[in-house]
Amino acid sequence: MSTRPSPSTLTLCLLLILGGACSLACSGQVAGENRPDTKGETPSDSSPRLILLVIIDQARSDYLTRFRPLFHGGLGRLLDNGIFFTQAYHEHARTLTASGHATLVTGLHPAHHGIIGNQWFDREQREDVYCVGDTVHGRSPGHLLGSTLGDWLKKSDPASLVYAASGKDRSAILMGGHEADGAFWYDQATGQFTSSSYYGDSSSSWLTAFNDRKIPDQSFAAPWSPIPLEADLNSFGIVKLDEGAFTTGFPRALGGPSAIPGPGFYTDYYASPAGDRYLAHLAREIVQRKSLGKDDHLDLLALSFSSLDSVGHAYGPESREVLDTLLRLDLVLGELLSFLDREVGENRTLVALSSDHGVLPLPELHAGLPEKSRRFTTGDILCHQAAGARLRERLGDGDWLLDDFYLNPAAIAARGLDLHKVARQLADIYEDCPAVRRAWTATDMEAGENHSDAFFQLYVNNYQPQRSPDVMLQMKPGILPYARPGTSHGSPYSYDTHVPVLLMVPGFGSGRIEEKIHTVDLAPTIAALVGLNVPAGLDGRSQVDMMQSLMDLSTRTEAAESRSSPTR
Repeated sequence: MSTRPSPSTLTLCLLLILGGACSLACSGQVAGENRPDTKGETPSDSSPRLILLVIIDQARSDYLTRFRPLFHGGLGRLLDNGIFFTQAYHEHARTLTASGHATLVTGLHPAHHGIIGNQWFDREQREDVYCVGDTVHGRSPGHLLGSTLGDWLKKSDPASLVYAASGKDRSAILMGGHEADGAFWYDQATGQFTSSSYYGDSSSSWLTAFNDRKIPDQSFAAPWSPIPLEADLNSFGIVKLDEGAFTTGFPRALGGPSAIPGPGFYTDYYASPAGDRYLAHLAREIVQRKSLGKDDHLDLLALSFSSLDSVGHAYGPESREVLDTLLRLDLVLGELLSFLDREVGENRTLVALSSDHGVLPLPELHAGLPEKSRRFTTGDILCHQAAGARLRERLGDGDWLLDDFYLNPAAIAARGLDLHKVARQLADIYEDCPAVRRAWTATDMEAGENHSDAFFQLYVNNYQPQRSPDVMLQMKPGILPYARPGTSHGSPYSYDTHVPVLLMVPGFGSGRIEEKIHTVDLAPTIAALVGLNVPAGLDGRSQVDMMQSLMDLSTRTEAAESRSSPTR
């Protein structure tokens, strides 16, 4: 007989958690054995039957406040009916897609879940490693060292279903975790969604039928034009970009001058708001094909919307293009939430929303940045290129570097040199470059001592000994480390680390929490809300108590207002 608690027990567990205590019904009793497949049966009570995790790639937290008056769809609904943690931050230094997604679903920093970036250098194999690369399956979560929210759910009840989808393979795969039933991502060459043999579902007939609908092709030869707005865009911080002689504004064509859809069109389709709508089409297909949220087994659907990242890189957070992408995503999410109300039932879906990282404003606009903000100059590039030669000047001729920032320990040992001292010399060379604030070494990270530098802990949280380089650079705030147009992310500064965390929980209230939390807190908070055990040693912790305090305050305020109102 299964030991998984009934939904009524989970509801009781949630009440006990919110009251600040949890009975044995919420501890060791949660894990269950295999149960007969009951997909399609009617759920026995009104507890949540589906967790919808939404990650918006490159969504700065200020987008939700800055553009709030313009959101009337899903983002507006979540802000009206959910709890918004306004001061949520990633606490690792390299704010990149893979690191951020893994952090949000594991409750661990990159130092512990192992995804230190989108790729890294393997010292043993002497080759670059892609974060979800796999020599057998092509793509898999094999490099992920920690377990995820989906893995915890599957451990609790193997009959639960876990699916993930995104425009990016790394986003989908890392969100799904090791035990996902399926993960799907967009192929920019074909305009179709694909998967990996790791999941055994890549050639599924339903996915083939979905791709055969050729949804992207329906947008071929149609321009991307912004939603008309009567609002004063300047009041929302939107500026008209200086597009120069070689670019044009709206309307924007997707793809080149070809008479038929091809890779150029499919790539531009992905890098426009249309890519997010396509993902939502797939999400609805998964829900219906796999009967998510249809029975007493809690399911998870994790979606990462990637279009904003491409648009933000190209045009920056002050652009009409970014605003339009968010407004269209707002509509897409509204339609998706209404669909789930119909398919799963109203108040049957727990929704969590966050982001993998923010983005640096265009340095030329100095929007909230230091006046010395700028992108790399030719001098900056040459200074970095000279690092290898300057190290040889100090040590003599030799292959001292295996790759950028990765030293050659064999060559250093053969000369009788100390690896840590050589790393410090390389760091000193980089610190002579004007754009570099500090060069951190592996020795700095391994010392693990309290450090007066406010950014030290973020680099410690990003350091994994087998994968991280010997030297890690911290640029000065507002410095964009390339010279081409557009902007990027990846720094430890608030414009990259400050992201939204928003939870809409059935039966719960709404409001804003201004206290600071970290993104490692999201997964354990969701787990606590649905009564899941979490592994020992997480870096994050549940913030349900903080949520309950907000609700208690709201209840007391409403009661006081009721007592003070005149009798009719």
